[in-house]
Amino acid sequence: INAAIVGYINGEYEKTFLYVDIIKRECEIHIEKNANDFRAITTLAELSLISYLIGKGSDGGQEQILSHYRDINTFAEDLQQKVLARKNVFIILNNQSTISTLDAEKLKEKIINCLAIPSVQTITQSINNLIASNKFSSSFSSLSNGGDIIFAEKMSTLGSVSTIVLPFDHEQFEHISVSREDNSNDCNWVKRYRAILDNSGEKSTVVHQADRVVIDPNEGDIYYGYVNKLIYGLAKIKSENTGAEIQPIALWDGQADPTIAGTGSAAKSWFNREATLTVINPINGSVNHIDKSNNPYSFLSDTTESLHPEDRIMSIKTILFADIVGYSQYTENQVRAYVTCFLGLIDNEFKNLNISPLSKNTWGDAISLVFDSPVKAAIYALSVCNIISEHNKKGLWAAQGLPEQMFIRIYLHTAPVQTVFNPMLNKMEYAGTNVSHSARIQPITPPNEVYGSVGAAAMLAYENTTDFISEHIGTAPFYKKRGVLDLFKIRER
Repeated sequence: INAAIVGYINGEYEKTFLYVDIIKRECEIHIEKNANDFRAITTLAELSLISYLIGKGSDGGQEQILSHYRDINTFAEDLQQKVLARKNVFIILNNQSTISTLDAEKLKEKIINCLAIPSVQTITQSINNLIASNKFSSSFSSLSNGGDIIFAEKMSTLGSVSTIVLPFDHEQFEHISVSREDNSNDCNWVKRYRAILDNSGEKSTVVHQADRVVIDPNEGDIYYGYVNKLIYGLAKIKSENTGAEIQPIALWDGQADPTIAGTGSAAKSWFNREATLTVINPINGSVNHIDKSNNPYSFLSDTTESLHPEDRIMSIKTILFADIVGYSQYTENQVRAYVTCFLGLIDNEFKNLNISPLSKNTWGDAISLVFDSPVKAAIYALSVCNIISEHNKKGLWAAQGLPEQMFIRIYLHTAPVQTVFNPMLNKMEYAGTNVSHSARIQPITPPNEVYGSVGAAAMLAYENTTDFISEHIGTAPFYKKRGVLDLFKIRER
């Protein structure tokens, strides 16, 4: 069918019609075996459209074309199938040269009317009614075109605090997730997206960028999945601090997602944590509140997390960076004692806690660790701080050749990182902008305390652990004038 479409656009009508005739027979055979074969139904619709434009074949009439597209509307399993069918209509009719432009536009309108894709106005009304009836005091979302933008706009008009979380650089996000809509849509998503960001300095809108650099688009899924988790984690922190209830909302067609990036995966993870979910149907705008006793989507109850493919180089990890206050003033003997005694002491704590980091590295007083879980990283970080504080109280350091008092600064950051082979060290290691991020923020942490990024705090909350409190303590300037970062103090509950 793709060859037939390209052939028609290129004006090779005789060859195209040979394709049309062969494919039509194949589709009819498939439909005889399975009347609901959506691919065959869609292909027949496109064949009938091409046949009409060429002016040959039994499917030459417009009514036959519209009948096929009504079948698409009937048998489509989700909104995406209708959107793809509509896009092919635009590709064919926007590039045709066998009927007048006016006739092509009229036919395009008739076909689109057969595909019951809801109007933006319908979805907007559903979202606005939901917000009005619940009187949300704050919200957390991303800012893709469609529902995200509509939701953020409505929350802003109400003066509520709307926290926007972007997975990477805002300009690249605009290109990938906002301006992707085809030219049949006159919703000005890009203009509205930019307006929300331009107003982000106001109290009603706060913007977090999970990563401030341009990413590899092939690794985009890990960032979208990461942001879905941050959204829930930030809402959880807000809920714990204020006592407010969390109401997860998804503009969703009810389909499961095989990757961590899709709405289906977010819906499943949120539902498993809150036992409730409000679903806005993107096909008709209906609103359905589901819980454990009223769950039409059985896969939502599956507690297995959607995983990122193991063959990809990116994965979500927690990075711990630490250093020792005053290390630059140590004598040679104290440096030796630091390496042999202090590092030995905190390394032994892995065994005591039954925790194994994925990576360990030191350089002078700098300590770099990578964990597969923010919970493990927080347990270890707080345990090290407690050990140092206890040794300070008991005056145990001097006997080991160290200063009488020791102070460590620890910073945690959870985010996507790369796994790469380092030929100089002849081993795999973790690298990327988020590793550098951790190293640049750690020096501002107060002695014998654990600070964390938005990513670390939100992912701890996402894990639904009750062992820690993430207390927002302010912001710090990011390096090279790249904005500010929110900082959290992580402590035991």
